[in-house]
Amino acid sequence: MVYRVYVEKRKEYAVESDFEKFDQLALQIDGADLELCIEALKLYRGDFLDKMSSELWVMPITVYYHNVFIECVQNVVPRLIENGRLDEALQFCRVAAGIEPYNEDIHCLYMRACIASSKQKKAIDIYQKLSERLSSELGVIPSENVRALYHEAVKINNTHTISLETLQEQLREKTNELG
Repeated sequence: MVYRVYVEKRKEYAVESDFEKFDQLALQIDGADLELCIEALKLYRGDFLDKMSSELWVMPITVYYHNVFIECVQNVVPRLIENGRLDEALQFCRVAAGIEPYNEDIHCLYMRACIASSKQKKAIDIYQKLSERLSSELGVIPSENVRALYHEAVKINNTHTISLETLQEQLREKTNELG
């Protein structure tokens, strides 16, 4: 929607609001062209009228756009990963995880994007930070889905393996030593 704003007598300026454009693009997100979805995500720059967030009329609008953004990320990132557009997927996940630090679904997407990008150490780091945050602030452990992705990242990252015999030899105590 384009608004006509009259600042001075007989001077007209066209004004387009990014939040309305975001809303229009986000409504098409389910079946939309991937590029339109990405355009919608790029429009989101944080909470609606952030400096007025304590105003009662602003709160529901802020929550609405926040939720629309998170839903868009959850719809777009898997498609980006499938198409091999991993840098974009990581970028959107990074932003979404910053906005939603306790949302395990977003962190799962972030870890999947890291694993797909061969950044297993980053996926492990994301898990460890999320686990610590959930434990210390909410008193819960990460969900099974998050833990499964963590184990996948650890398994892929663990390139140094030794045989069972070597492990047993390293653990075996020497019989002649006292103490």
